[in-house]
Amino acid sequence: MKKIFIGLLLLLPLCVRSQAQTPPDALYGRLFRDVQMNRVFPDGKTFVDCVPKRDPAAIAADYEAAVKDPPPGFSLAGFVADNFSVPASPAGGYVPTEKDAAGHVRELWGVLKRPADKPAAGSSLLPLPYPYIVPGGRFREIYYWDS
Repeated sequence: MKKIFIGLLLLLPLCVRSQAQTPPDALYGRLFRDVQMNRVFPDGKTFVDCVPKRDPAAIAADYEAAVKDPPPGFSLAGFVADNFSVPASPAGGYVPTEKDAAGHVRELWGVLKRPADKPAAGSSLLPLPYPYIVPGGRFREIYYWDS
């Protein structure tokens, strides 16, 4: 019981830090809603994972101004491309070469390992300070239910 309590105390700083992060819908307001409702990306998670190229408040203010008085040729997708970096998808196409289970796991380890995250203002990613293993090759991050 004592070990569990100490373990929970060690995790507390991570929980407190993650609660202080402002979610993208609160950071970007109308821009967030418009991107999600107009399906700028094929899924609802891509924009949430985007990293702003400059101050989130300035991006949101510029979007509000553009909506009120759209410049010629304005497009929501173009605005997003100009102001956000879309995270790269992990390399796909893994083909196992090992026949035994232990060899397969050793080989797969390098495919599923992700480096420590770097904090980025305006991103929804809760950065992990150490490398970690994702549940499958298409994932860029780990989720609490996988740990």
